[in-house]
Amino acid sequence: MMDRMSALDSFGYLGRERLYYRQLMYWRAVIEQHQPDLVVFGTIPHLIYDYLLYALCQKAGIRTVMFESTPMRGLVFLMDRFDGESRAARLYQEMLLTYNHEPSVLRPETEAYLQTLRGNYDQVPAYMRRAYKEELPGRQRSTLGTTLKKLVDLPAYGRYFRKQRAIITQKFSQPRSYHVKKGQQPEQDSYSRVDDTILRWRAKRYMRRLEVHYHQRAVPVDLDRPYIYVGLSFQPERTSSPMAGVYVNQWLMVDLLAKSVPQDWLVYVKEHPTQFTPSMNFRSQSGRAPVMYDDLAAIPNVRLVPMTTPSFDLTDHARAIATVTGSVGWEAINRGKPVLLFGHPWYRGCEGTFQIDSQSDCVNALQQIESGLQINYQKVRLFVHAIEQVGIEGYVEPHLKIANISEQENAALIAGAIREFWETSLNEGENHG
Repeated sequence: MMDRMSALDSFGYLGRERLYYRQLMYWRAVIEQHQPDLVVFGTIPHLIYDYLLYALCQKAGIRTVMFESTPMRGLVFLMDRFDGESRAARLYQEMLLTYNHEPSVLRPETEAYLQTLRGNYDQVPAYMRRAYKEELPGRQRSTLGTTLKKLVDLPAYGRYFRKQRAIITQKFSQPRSYHVKKGQQPEQDSYSRVDDTILRWRAKRYMRRLEVHYHQRAVPVDLDRPYIYVGLSFQPERTSSPMAGVYVNQWLMVDLLAKSVPQDWLVYVKEHPTQFTPSMNFRSQSGRAPVMYDDLAAIPNVRLVPMTTPSFDLTDHARAIATVTGSVGWEAINRGKPVLLFGHPWYRGCEGTFQIDSQSDCVNALQQIESGLQINYQKVRLFVHAIEQVGIEGYVEPHLKIANISEQENAALIAGAIREFWETSLNEGENHG
């Protein structure tokens, strides 16, 4: 994740090594001085400081708890470690013992969300529409009517001027940036607004060229051929570091698949749309290089897919989907397609997923898929029901705030969930002791 701090290769190996040891010594001293019984993380630890603390806690036997958000509105759950079996997955396995094939009763908002996933491509989630609008066919264009409506929208003028004032203020303030200037160290913090503006301009230029490079190697897809669809994850991000383990280098995942699929199958690989989104270029510039696309395209039975190819079409015609932790896997399960998981997403352990830790895992999963494996959708719903049982309706990040829950109510929910998790953890420890 130190890639996030690198502004177009400005933060090299020696600087990263120095930061690693400084953080390691700091957190080791904190643990030795305070000797905590429990360390709470607001999300899966993935930045340098919190991941090192997490790793030290695991080594020292200190209990940890972290929150994981789900795509179901307002639903979060707790777990003790991101790469282990979650409480939701354990409860799901217990529920399967008494499973009677009856449909699970879910929250109305969850029900509506699941129906959206199983609908047409034009029902693609809003966050993906914002991320890569070029991917959506038939996008609405402005008409005379919509233009006139905007002209008489008085509140919009107020919003516009407030936005412009914020932009002007931002232009003259110190940027909130974790990027390191070339030749400097993180603690020097001399990254100016001019530096930030230049980086964003250079990053956009670099990513535009990289997108062209990608499309030059992409080929039209044949949806009638048997294939595995690989949806790459955005990088650098926690969804691959640390949640993908060794498969943080996603080329390894594709290479393993290419060596494991039946002889007449292909592996279709599509870049994550946010990787090329201009507003994210300041971060995505450190997550890709042209050689990655060259290496993928060089594998004989691998094809890079044009970004304009609808993901739902690729999913619906695939024999299976492969991902490290991406939402493409969760969407696929709900559309009746099996998923090969190379990482540790929140839906790990759900019906239709195969955890891939070795080539033998991959070959065995593909043999079952080739034999006509069918997903029991009612078991997918049962897994969601387990999530609802162990989860809470709240939020741990401001941008995920729920309108009908006040900050005070949310704080009480979060505190209660931590307390309950801690007490349950102690009881489980005594039972195993």
